[in-house]
Amino acid sequence: VTLRGKLTVTLRTRSAEDTAKISRSIDAEQYQLSSTYMEHRALLNLATSLVTYNGKDMQDKTYEARFEFVKKLPAHLVSLLSSSLVEFDSKVEAACKDGEENF
Repeated sequence: VTLRGKLTVTLRTRSAEDTAKISRSIDAEQYQLSSTYMEHRALLNLATSLVTYNGKDMQDKTYEARFEFVKKLPAHLVSLLSSSLVEFDSKVEAACKDGEENF
């Protein structure tokens, strides 16, 4: 994915194990606002799915290190990246549905 013609990121799908880890992390917190819950989940999803960031390999980083990296990005950039991840997830889902129909 290329954002604004300058920033290139590579995203990956999340496994069932990844999703469970994210859910457990969220369950351990006590959120007062649904927006805080949604923001945290978006950061966790992004940290889990981030493979490369502007040519920098993020796969060798721990999950915690990727999460800390994502948390320190400007909020506007995190919003753009999260939107790109949602679009990526939608494309993967559509491809899976097409695969079911053509199987």
